[in-house]
Amino acid sequence: MLNDVERDCIVRHGYGLHSFRHALADTFERLAVDRSPPAVHETILGFANIIAEHPMELMHDVLERSNTSLGGIDSS
Repeated sequence: MLNDVERDCIVRHGYGLHSFRHALADTFERLAVDRSPPAVHETILGFANIIAEHPMELMHDVLERSNTSLGGIDSS
């Protein structure tokens, strides 16, 4: 469901963290039994902030595999 909501949010909000925050909150709202109070909504948006603040880590060999699939771009 998150992927479907995220696609809709990308159309409305563009690509990136701003759109992801909306997608996360919208997905939660769709799954919630009752309308969530503002504090819960802020907690959900806080999850997106935690993700955004976490340093990116490249997975082993991802650069090499990406370059290969992109036609062998030299990464040096």
